[in-house]
Amino acid sequence: MSELKKDYTSKNTFWRNWGAAIILAVFFLVSWGGQFATQLTVEKQNSEQHGQAFQMSEFWPQFWSSTLENWQSEWLQLFMQALLISGFSVYIFRKQDEEHFKTQLMIEELKKEIRSGRTKEN
Repeated sequence: MSELKKDYTSKNTFWRNWGAAIILAVFFLVSWGGQFATQLTVEKQNSEQHGQAFQMSEFWPQFWSSTLENWQSEWLQLFMQALLISGFSVYIFRKQDEEHFKTQLMIEELKKEIRSGRTKEN
């Protein structure tokens, strides 16, 4: 296998192809955790203000409702767009990469021919 081909194939790694989607997924999970913590704090404070004991079973429906509202309006759309773009970029740009690879191979072959032509003349 030529050095160029090794270099070309080594660049197509999982992290290079999916890094942006993974970073967005981590941001998503961190923001969702933040939403959980802040909403839990607010609900506990509301229960204390009304002199009632906090009930986790009453918290979950509110949490899931607000979560689904957020997903619908912002995060889910953004994450899905990033996931689709990252996932399909492999297929979208594959033709361009193949053409670049073919061009590089032709250049490598031309260099070999030029070198062998010089040694024959000398």
